[in-house]
Amino acid sequence: MDRKLYLILYALLALGLSCTPREEKAKELLEQGRLQLIAGDFNAALASLDACLSLDTTLAEAYLFRGSVRFNQRDAAGAIADLNSAIRHQPSMADAWFNRGNAWFYLNDRDKACADWKEAERLGKPNMGDKTRFCP
Repeated sequence: MDRKLYLILYALLALGLSCTPREEKAKELLEQGRLQLIAGDFNAALASLDACLSLDTTLAEAYLFRGSVRFNQRDAAGAIADLNSAIRHQPSMADAWFNRGNAWFYLNDRDKACADWKEAERLGKPNMGDKTRFCP
């Protein structure tokens, strides 16, 4: 095949793999929610992440960020529910294990906190020794 045909095939393949408008909007809302979380605007972040998840229920990062929002709003049980979803969709997400461990610790369940922190450490989360050194 000549070079021009390869370029045409590549362009067609790229178009076929591009996101749908729904997926694009979900990713926009995910980023918006992430930035609102960082800024400390938890109510706005929660609204953006809820909207994101209404479009795509498989985005592990959206559950991770919404879990962080809920934890910051002192809703540890809600945070754990979201972090469970993040872990279910992406079991290798060390931050979800770490954050869920923090929520368990907040609820005074040291055993579950330690188990999650150890899993985060196993998955490569740095500096976990600061948490796990106090675990049995």
